[in-house]
Amino acid sequence: AWCRGPGGTWPPPAAADGTGRRTPPAGGPRLMTADLPALYVAADAAARKGRRIYVWLVRADLALLVAGALLGVIVDQLPPPQRTPARVGAAVLLAAAMLVKSSNHIRRPDHDWFGGRAAAETVKTTAWRYMMRVSPLDGPDGEADTKFAAILREALMARRELRLDLAR
Repeated sequence: AWCRGPGGTWPPPAAADGTGRRTPPAGGPRLMTADLPALYVAADAAARKGRRIYVWLVRADLALLVAGALLGVIVDQLPPPQRTPARVGAAVLLAAAMLVKSSNHIRRPDHDWFGGRAAAETVKTTAWRYMMRVSPLDGPDGEADTKFAAILREALMARRELRLDLAR
């Protein structure tokens, strides 16, 4: 079952009125992460990891810049023998900030963050449409299954650059 809701499993049987439409159980279905395709879990994990790395690198960059700038400001207030090491320290901190910024620019964790989030939301929306049997996933079960798989495949191909762990 794709989604478990109060009173049974999802999808519910077709309506008795002959329309073939499915009606949700009382209170509506509850969409849980465990009910979503593995592609959602992998894309969500990639987005979370990308966000975590991006935020860490930005914070490290800012901390190094502030520390280097503060050290550069106080260097003239130090006694002459301590000025040279302080200047070297400020230069090292600013160089480290440049390396962190370069790493962020080269690695592009923000792309994993945004791309993973977009892929996860696409999969989640498609899974919901599949469960509700709304366009374009309405129709007989076999046809809906085929369309659902095709849309998931398309979502995966559109985000090939994502580092997805689909082994789970």
